[in-house]
Amino acid sequence: METSVGQVKPHNELDILVRPSPFFLFLRVFTVHLILGIGIALAVLMPSLFLRSVADIEILYNFKIVMILTMVMLGEIFTLVIIARWVTEFYVIKNDSLTYRVGVFFKQKRVLLIRQIVEVVMIQNLFGRIFNYGTIKVITSQALEGVYIKRVENPNKYFKVLRELSAKQQIEVKEKPPIGAIAAVAAEA
Repeated sequence: METSVGQVKPHNELDILVRPSPFFLFLRVFTVHLILGIGIALAVLMPSLFLRSVADIEILYNFKIVMILTMVMLGEIFTLVIIARWVTEFYVIKNDSLTYRVGVFFKQKRVLLIRQIVEVVMIQNLFGRIFNYGTIKVITSQALEGVYIKRVENPNKYFKVLRELSAKQQIEVKEKPPIGAIAAVAAEA
């Protein structure tokens, strides 16, 4: 398997991409368009109640067109921002780390080492079980409040992967002798 820079990755290296559920992308876009539809309906219907003369009708007609175009443009801008955020927000699970990346204009990256994971908890409510999404809480020795991987599709899969990696790293750490013990053995020889 080759990486993007042409280096060959070891066969057993893990590289899992975790994104928020597409269900939430749809839900957010739907909400924006619902609010947009309500706004357009109000822009069309409400000013008609205040007509007083023929001159008011011309002004009102121009006002409605400007309001509708403005709302449609704002709705599309919000939709693009929501989609861009969804595309650029993800986690990458590797053998030794969990990396969070987000951002279109202002990028953010956070790396947690698997060996620092103390506990992995899966949180899933009734709707989460129905629509197969949930939140995974990763508690590390550095951040006891936890890191939340929110709105993940198929959370049980990633929960198991993180739990197994954490357990494997803990076993590997316990099997390695402390650095001081290695120095003492070398000094005796």
